[in-house]
Amino acid sequence: MIKKYLRIIRSFVSKFSFESKVPSIPACTLERVEHCRKRQMPAARRKSKRSVSTRKATKASSSSGDNVSTSTDVEVQEKRKKSWRTRVFWSWIMTIYALSMFYFTRQAGCMLTLFVIQTVCYVELIQLLSSSKQEAKIPMFRNFYIYWFLIFSFWSWGKALKPHLMRDSFVESLGFSMYDWLQYFEIISYTLYVVGILAFVLSLDDKKMFRYQFQQFASCHCALLLIVVQGTLNVSNLFNGIMWVLFPMSLIVCNDCFAYIFGFLFGKTPLIRLSPKKTWEGFLGGALATMIHAVLFSRFLSDPAFDPFYQSGLVPIPYIQPVMTCKPRGVLVESFSMHPPTCEWAKLYRPANVCPEAFPMASRIAGLAGLENVLCKHVSWSPVQSHALVYGLFASVIAPFAGFFASGFKRAIKAKDFGSLFPGHGGMLDRFDCHMLMASFGYFYFSYVIEGNDPVSKVQKALKVLSELGLSAMDIDSIREKINLKL
Repeated sequence: MIKKYLRIIRSFVSKFSFESKVPSIPACTLERVEHCRKRQMPAARRKSKRSVSTRKATKASSSSGDNVSTSTDVEVQEKRKKSWRTRVFWSWIMTIYALSMFYFTRQAGCMLTLFVIQTVCYVELIQLLSSSKQEAKIPMFRNFYIYWFLIFSFWSWGKALKPHLMRDSFVESLGFSMYDWLQYFEIISYTLYVVGILAFVLSLDDKKMFRYQFQQFASCHCALLLIVVQGTLNVSNLFNGIMWVLFPMSLIVCNDCFAYIFGFLFGKTPLIRLSPKKTWEGFLGGALATMIHAVLFSRFLSDPAFDPFYQSGLVPIPYIQPVMTCKPRGVLVESFSMHPPTCEWAKLYRPANVCPEAFPMASRIAGLAGLENVLCKHVSWSPVQSHALVYGLFASVIAPFAGFFASGFKRAIKAKDFGSLFPGHGGMLDRFDCHMLMASFGYFYFSYVIEGNDPVSKVQKALKVLSELGLSAMDIDSIREKINLKL
């Protein structure tokens, strides 16, 4: 009994003992050896060991990173070279087609090509802007895209071709005269447009789809204005001479190619956020190359002295200059002909030596360096080259902003390209976005600056049209005499 009570007292005392309770460190078992070593290791030693391991890891990661970056740089270079080859190949294909079209099919082939370009550009843009899910809920809505395109093409192309179509009665070829139809061409176009508006309003049935339908209506009209109406101005340029379509197009191509080359070789400074790959080096290099090309190519197209076929004796008469500068006599006249047209070599294209009488400013500048006589004897300049400098300036400084506009639009709708028609280039609209703006500039510049607002030239044009419509020579002479008396 006594032993039992002693045992109870001991246990009770041990519970209320005031000795410090130090937690015991568990023994290091095989599974926790590393953990225990770290706990028992001094702090300074632990820190130094950590720094060593960190340095090793950093070195390993940096070496692996260098390897990865080197491999990625090589891949990027290979990809750029492949893209370069593809772009060059398709650029040559397009160049050969364009030159053969301009020289052998003349205005008929040019007009057909321009219409195909407009159609493909419009289709690419509408495909990006439309939603198949939404239009599945609106039966026959896609027909409006086709209708608007046909109406705008009918109006813009008719407006451009009307003066030339009215020169021929078409009685022999068609069996009836087109004069009455052409006389009321504008009212016919307007009536067809109003019919389209009425049909669109009648198609508004589901309130949930109103927003989408009006959105597509606005998008479609913007596309038609930028592509069809603006692009058709090139048809008017075509009837001033094929040169006034080929030359502006060559400026855009030259600027695009040399901007890419200079940017590829020297590009470091970004130009604009909308196009991250564009650089100031490429922009300025392309502009310089375009200005040089404008001066040389305009002279090549308009001066028989630079015609390789004529100068080498392959052809007895000049070939390139008349094909490029002669104004077509009709819509299909002289198309698909191997013979050059005949026309007077206009004063606009005739060169003159850079002498003090014709070029006083240039002669004064050359006189400062003592080169006045050298300039007068060995250097010639034509008026078209002066206008070519303005075209080159616009093509290299202003026209690229049409490309930036297109880049911003693609970013807005999250599309890389408008299409994939040309490998390495994208779609048709990716290639011809700047050409649309250049076409409108060429039309207004030629109409109001090169031809000017001279009343005498307008009278000469009117008399020429009257003669082609069949007015007798006596009547034309009497009208000319009366006009000369008034002037």
